[in-house]
Amino acid sequence: MAGLPLRHRLFFVFSAYLVAVAVPMVSLFLLVNAAYRELAVMQSRQSQISRLMAVTDEAYDLFGKYIYTRNESLNLAFKTREEEISSAAARLDAGLPTDFHYYLYDIGRMHETFTELADSIRADLMRGVERIFLDKRLAELNRFRGYINGEYSRLLVDYLEHVRGRSEELRAGVDRSEQVTIIVMALVLIGGALLAGRISRGIAFPIRRLADSLERFSLGELGIAPLPVTRSDEVGVVVDSFNRMTTEIRAHVGEIREKAAIEAELADQRLRLLQAENALKRAEIRWLQNQVNPHFIYNAFNSILSLARLEDATRTAASVESLAVLLRSALRSGRAMDCLGEEIEVVRHYLLIQKTRFGKRLEFTLELPEGLLSQRLPAMILQPFVENAVIHGIEPREEGGSLGIEARARENGGILLLVTDDGIGFDPSCVRTDPDALDDGRHIGIENSRRRMELLYGGDREYISIESAPGRGTRVQIEVPPETATQEGSAP
Repeated sequence: MAGLPLRHRLFFVFSAYLVAVAVPMVSLFLLVNAAYRELAVMQSRQSQISRLMAVTDEAYDLFGKYIYTRNESLNLAFKTREEEISSAAARLDAGLPTDFHYYLYDIGRMHETFTELADSIRADLMRGVERIFLDKRLAELNRFRGYINGEYSRLLVDYLEHVRGRSEELRAGVDRSEQVTIIVMALVLIGGALLAGRISRGIAFPIRRLADSLERFSLGELGIAPLPVTRSDEVGVVVDSFNRMTTEIRAHVGEIREKAAIEAELADQRLRLLQAENALKRAEIRWLQNQVNPHFIYNAFNSILSLARLEDATRTAASVESLAVLLRSALRSGRAMDCLGEEIEVVRHYLLIQKTRFGKRLEFTLELPEGLLSQRLPAMILQPFVENAVIHGIEPREEGGSLGIEARARENGGILLLVTDDGIGFDPSCVRTDPDALDDGRHIGIENSRRRMELLYGGDREYISIESAPGRGTRVQIEVPPETATQEGSAP
């Protein structure tokens, strides 16, 4: 982490500290939550056992009332309680630990005997057995109910003992986890305090030392020693920059003082001399720039074109001729407006050069009514969009693509220019929102075209609209308003 920026190091340290604090707390919370859930389940099982005892008593009472009253609704209620006992016992058996299954097995067998005995008494009742014999049978059924309740009681007592033991285990586990959590949290807090102190000293000490040096330097103590650079983050960069700044300032101050002491009386003459030298340098730069004459390059291209024709290098001659046309258009500097025919001619030669390069991977069409070729429009308005379509839209596609240029007359006397391609497309919003795209030149031609249209025709509307999406090609519409006499003169 030594090479990381300071904010990244602080972020990593703070994140690690939060994780160290959160892990024991979350672990303790999960353990306590699991313990509470287990206790709640055991309490639910205890309630189910008590409920089974109550339902068994209720079933016996219903059956006894049925025998004495022969009310069939009581018999149905008794059968309902029997079904409830069976289903509740099955659910309880599935939820209790293995050690308690034999209780439920015995209770189940007793319930079966209880049911068989009740069915036998019911059959005696139907045969008209005397009341005294039925009473004896009911007394026997009651004793059997006592056996069942006794087994339920033993189950409940043993299960309560199990719950108590398990509760003590859970409580002990929670206590141990709390102790471990307290120890871990104490260690984390101590470690965090030590780490915070170390980080604060590592940041504050160099800054405090830098502040002291700055104060002394600002008071005129130029001979202070450079500060040691012990860090590679932003603090180290600031300290190193301060050292270099003080060194350069001392050097400049020394030079100024030396020159002021020696040449105080010649300050005006030296100033004029410096001005003359600057003027001479600017003149030399202009002279060097004028050594490259664009017209000379244009004439050289014509010579190469003639040579290519003499040697029957037709493709080379065509490319050089197209390049010469492009260069000739570039030499027409200072013109804000041009006619559509000349603009299309420049674009056509540019596409012919690209066609030589791409071959069958590039196809293009030009749809231009004859009556619009003399129509005037801003100079070089089509070129940025055609160039972007070829370089950024069609070139990245392995199979290439096609490009179409179309001009349409508008009812108000203007022109609608359309540039469409089936290239890879892009997000039009990044033209104005992505500064990197403008910095590396990807969309600077588009933005410049927008600004020129606004300067020529006013900034109260959009003249250029772009429809595109990744993988769907691009469609550019350029709305050229009718030409007026003032527009040409107001061009920048």
